[in-house]
Parts: sequence; C-alpha cells; structure tokens
Amino acid sequence: MKGLIITGDKGERLKLKMTPGLWIEGKTYWAQHDFGAFISEKEVSFEIKRTNLQSEICLYDIMVTNHSMEVKEVKLLMMYSDESKSNDQLAFVSPSEKVIFHHVDKKLYLINGKTNGNGMETTTVQPIWTVPAENIWSCEKKGILRYQPLAKGAVASIFSLNLILQGHETKQGSSWVIYGVDRKKLINLNNALLKTH
Repeated sequence: MKGLIITGDKGERLKLKMTPGLWIEGKTYWAQHDFGAFISEKEVSFEIKRTNLQSEICLYDIMVTNHSMEVKEVKLLMMYSDESKSNDQLAFVSPSEKVIFHHVDKKLYLINGKTNGNGMETTTVQPIWTVPAENIWSCEKKGILRYQPLAKGAVASIFSLNLILQGHETKQGSSWVIYGVDRKKLINLNNALLKTH
C-alpha cells in the first residue's frame, strides 16, 4: 500500500503517512496511488487533495463519487502509520477528545476527520502487520472496525467516515493531522478546524 507522506515546515520530513481506502458492500479497497483510485467492480472512485494549512497542519480532502445509478453505502477509511515502522511508537484513541493520538520519536500527532458535519464513525489502533491481512475488522461484512483503543510498537491508526451516495453523486470527506509537542495546542487547533472546515 502506498501512502501520502506528511512533511513539516522547512521541508522537514515527518514519518507519518496517510493511506486512504474505501469499504463498499463488505469489501475493502486501499489506494495504490497518491491521487486516488477507481474501483470498477463497484463503480466508485475517489480522489485526494492535500493542503498544508499551517506549518503544523496537513489537511486531506477526499472526493468520493458514485458512478452508478444505485445508492451506495460507502465507508471512507483513513489509515495513518509511521513509514519507518519503528517499534518506538504509541497510538491511542482519546474518547474525551474524540481524536487519535500518535507518539513517534518525541513528536505528537493528533488525527481527526469528518464528513457532512459528522465525525469519525469508528476507530481502531492496530499493529501495522494486521492491515494487509484485513484483521482490522470486527465485522467486515457490516464495515465495523475491531475495537482496539491502544497499541504500541509499529502501529497503524484507522478511522471510518460513513457516506451514503445517491446515483452519480459526489461527497467529500476530510481528515487532518496536527503535529507538535504541546498536546493542549494540538487540541485547540483541532477544535478550530472542526468549526471552520
């Protein structure tokens, strides 16, 4: 799986990457390219636009299009992982803040997303090796991620956004990563993004 690498200010390369995917009718499709994908068997496509809002915020807008006449229930999946697969990581879901935190090499990443005013539907933090085997699901048929709020080592965090697409309809889902060292500042920036984006 390919992912989009997040870079910081002054060209600093950070280790967290984002890989989008779609769950459609019980099957999971991960993007193999940085620009998106067309899933011909489901007649659904998605494209990715990345924007650096400030030196510490990276925003992804993903446009999902239903090319058929049928209504489709789609879950937009956003996976974040450390590209070095370092074992010195900690990631956890924060139920009070409704975000995911990653600690990698003394940096703190806050991950969040929304679509149509709705936040992350389900979240999980898993060992990175479980992702290709699709062991991320509690029930893949229904699109329910396996509940695991904490993981250490080489980890991936994943969340889903629920989309109902009418025939020939396009909807947008957004995800962002805010990074730094001050947890309070990250939460304040996240709250500002929730109001404006």
